[in-house]
Amino acid sequence: MFNFFNLSKSAKQLFITVTIMAFIGIIVSFMSNGITVNNISIFICGFLAILICSCINYQFYKKYSALIFCIAFISLILAVFKLNPVISMAFVILAFVIMLANLVQKEDIKQSKTIFKILGLYLLLALPMLAIQNFSTAVLMFIVLIIVLFVTGVKKKTIATILTAIVLIFVFEILIMPYRIYRLKHYFESLISFDFMNTGAGFILFDLFNKFGIVLYILIFLCFGYFLYKGFKIYSNTNNVFGKILALSITLVISLQAVLHILASVGILPIKMLNLPFISFDGINFIIEMATAGILINVSNNKK
Repeated sequence: MFNFFNLSKSAKQLFITVTIMAFIGIIVSFMSNGITVNNISIFICGFLAILICSCINYQFYKKYSALIFCIAFISLILAVFKLNPVISMAFVILAFVIMLANLVQKEDIKQSKTIFKILGLYLLLALPMLAIQNFSTAVLMFIVLIIVLFVTGVKKKTIATILTAIVLIFVFEILIMPYRIYRLKHYFESLISFDFMNTGAGFILFDLFNKFGIVLYILIFLCFGYFLYKGFKIYSNTNNVFGKILALSITLVISLQAVLHILASVGILPIKMLNLPFISFDGINFIIEMATAGILINVSNNKK
């Protein structure tokens, strides 16, 4: 049973930080769409998710990592064939980082066969993502993968080879999609004309800045900065390899997603379809993001 006072100091601080961001998200949602049963239900489910996952020992996910990954993969395949209209990219990313942490713990990450296995698992998720035109999530997962490989001591030459191969796949995907070429052309024209701020319209952070000004903007920056700091601290203080990589991966996913969203919201990056974690009130994704934070809290509370 969840007991806030039994949490470690880091876990308490992390819980408070995520709660602040979630409350910002629900308040903004209420102001934009009004108070609805759907919004209240999502908010309650999100908090239940963080409370429940913070109580479940993170080792549980190691045991069921293959099953979780298979569910994510099947949901993507169904989405490719338009048989699954509702798919949570937050769940797909979580499934990937759990599987990644499990492989790093079980096998020698410096061996070629392990590298190929990890790369194969990434492509199993990334290729369907590209097929349903979710380029930004595939890029986010790839950045996390490269950082984890670097941190775990994989040779720089091997990382460079993987980086080159995946970038070529991304370039090919861009070239065969005319709308991506058009978007890049528009993006570079905006940069040259110093009009790139207008490309951020539609992102929640862009809208928040226009509605509430710089103060809320700074508060959100501070919250994500603190989340990143606490996440890395949990990573460095965790002894178990699975917990260590899981903490690092979750911290990177949330923080990088926020950074990419921020950069896109001011027009610096030409990407779409990335939520602002805990604040973009996007149904199932919000619930999974809260659950993900709960897992990180549990790692903080069980560092051995």
